[in-house]
Amino acid sequence: MEDKTLRCLQNKSPRFTLGSVGPYDIQVNSLNILMRDEQVSDEVMNSICDILSKDRPGVVHINCQALTKILDGSKRAKSHYFLKNNILERATEVFGVYLENGNHWSFFHCNVDRRCITYFNSLGETEWQCQAIAQHWSAFAASRGVKGEWDLKTTKHNLQTDSVSCGIHTLAFATEFLKAGGFITSFQCPVIQQERMRLSSHLFESLDRTKKCGICAKNISGRKKMACTCGAVLHVLCAATPMCYICQEDSNPLAQISLPASDTAAHSADPDVLVETSASDEGSALQQGWQKRCSTQCAAAA
Repeated sequence: MEDKTLRCLQNKSPRFTLGSVGPYDIQVNSLNILMRDEQVSDEVMNSICDILSKDRPGVVHINCQALTKILDGSKRAKSHYFLKNNILERATEVFGVYLENGNHWSFFHCNVDRRCITYFNSLGETEWQCQAIAQHWSAFAASRGVKGEWDLKTTKHNLQTDSVSCGIHTLAFATEFLKAGGFITSFQCPVIQQERMRLSSHLFESLDRTKKCGICAKNISGRKKMACTCGAVLHVLCAATPMCYICQEDSNPLAQISLPASDTAAHSADPDVLVETSASDEGSALQQGWQKRCSTQCAAAA
């Protein structure tokens, strides 16, 4: 991601949906928090882990909400109604991030075949934490038909020195651990701010921006559409130029993004075919009242 795009995000509506990674929607605020000196949000932690699991056969990511219930020893986690599928049936490895005490991120990984758990805590791993995690995971695995003892190991690493970077340490460790196939003997977290920017860039570039309009953020399916120069997909009715909300100039607030008049909008016979815009489209003037008109026209087209 270019610096210009990063700067642009800071001036955009915080709740605007940029795109998604699997089932997780990423808003402008999600990335802004990741870039700032703040604790990383759930959807970002889940999304990056989901990205890390791709192209790794047999490696299954379990979302932080489910994993936290399991490692906290929740009775619900041992219920047959917990999780739709038995993840241990199809996985050789399971990993995810664990939200401890509701305010601290840590990393969990298990090799199902070897019955081996790896636990990483940027503040350091205590004996009682390790015992509790092994006990609770063992109980969950047994409820899914995988019985037996589990060994737990930790990795030598530097410690977190502030109150908000646990998510960055955790994601950096997850990246290195999975890249090395689980075989690392020590870990040194990169410079925090540099790692924040790397993760932000990686997440933005991995977003699926084809499911929702890059201007109104509503579902794209079933409506005439076109492509932004950055690859985002837009409703034809929303766009006077092939530019999504993020690619518009920083000085254009959300309510001023351009919409074409109904008789000048690009058309396509097939709503699933992208419409190519001409150079004249790019010269369309900005029009006021974007939010109201976009909602009205999208509703009429539905």
